Amino acid sequence: MFAAAYRHIRAIVVVIAILVASVVVSVVAVDLGPSLRERAEREGSKWLDRPMHIGRLGVQLGRGRFVIEDLLIEGVTPDARPWLTAKRIEISLTWSAIVGREILFDSVEMTDWRMVVESFRDGKHNWPRVNGPPRAPRTGPRPVVSTMQYVRAHRGEFVYDDHGARWGVIAPNLDVTVSKIGEYRGRAEFSKGTIHFAEFLPMAANMATSFKIEGGKIVLDSIDLITDGAVSHLTGVVDAGRWPEMLYQVKSRVQFPRMREIFFWRDSFALQGDGDFTGTFHLFKGGRELKGDFYSREAGLNDYRFPNLEGSLIWVPQRFEVTRASSGFFDGQTRFKYLMAPLGNPQQKARGRFEVEYENVDLQALTDFHEINGLRLAGRAAGRNLLDW
Repeated sequence: MFAAAYRHIRAIVVVIAILVASVVVSVVAVDLGPSLRERAEREGSKWLDRPMHIGRLGVQLGRGRFVIEDLLIEGVTPDARPWLTAKRIEISLTWSAIVGREILFDSVEMTDWRMVVESFRDGKHNWPRVNGPPRAPRTGPRPVVSTMQYVRAHRGEFVYDDHGARWGVIAPNLDVTVSKIGEYRGRAEFSKGTIHFAEFLPMAANMATSFKIEGGKIVLDSIDLITDGAVSHLTGVVDAGRWPEMLYQVKSRVQFPRMREIFFWRDSFALQGDGDFTGTFHLFKGGRELKGDFYSREAGLNDYRFPNLEGSLIWVPQRFEVTRASSGFFDGQTRFKYLMAPLGNPQQKARGRFEVEYENVDLQALTDFHEINGLRLAGRAAGRNLLDW
């Protein structure tokens, strides 16, 4: 979302600032008029390969700033939600740099904005062409280049909807800051957000992150994410040029009771305990993948307890699978696997498969736990059980 905010600001202001700087260096009117505004809309639409509309294009004479009001960049169709709306964008330029064929932005500030990013089942998305049209090989003088010193986009909201995988994020109160001191570095944060997956209950979310921009990629060196029932620390890389390509390394502390309330809200069983998850989340064109390892000193299912529970899982659009797991069980040991598939197919119901092996289970402890009147077993048990539904 912060990458998107930075890149779309850069695309917009490059077009408008070059145009304005070359035509109205000594402008004396506050409103730059419909002719220049329409030309800016036309050039911006060509750059993005997407219709762009500007309510007003003006200048603040006292501050030397250009002002864009009521900006709108359309979605993939005129009826779709706009990719971006912004109430106000202010651009401050260093005019002396134009002599050296450079557009130097002292600062760019965008307020009261909303961005909607959508991915669809066929792998298509609504991301516009933020890098502009393909460039022919240069044979003449150096082209005009642009440099941004400081960018801030605040009082914003970012919305991501993956219609194919049926999940998304709403990040309100979003504040993004990027500055150039040798390299581009920035910080972003939002509060009172929401993450939703398919038919599961939505999760509240707050996030803060620091990042840098390297070669068109956003390198997130620290992400602190607090959601319902989990505290996560992440690092990652977003390849904005290959949207939605991004990869995160994840470490999370998870509260099992809250996870049960979110993902199994229709059921009445109870979970107890906390657990740690370490893994990766990969979002790419046409899919997503969460995989990694989990551990809990003691997890509980109703009155059952599973000490030293550990294993590995993978969650992709087509299936959720615990590929291996083990724990203690009544002074013995158990190993199990779990699979729920196929997912995401409205024409076919998912099936569950739970396969468990156990050994050295204390039968006396087991029968005492179940409080079986008139029967008390002794010895140790081993075996295998398969549940398919």
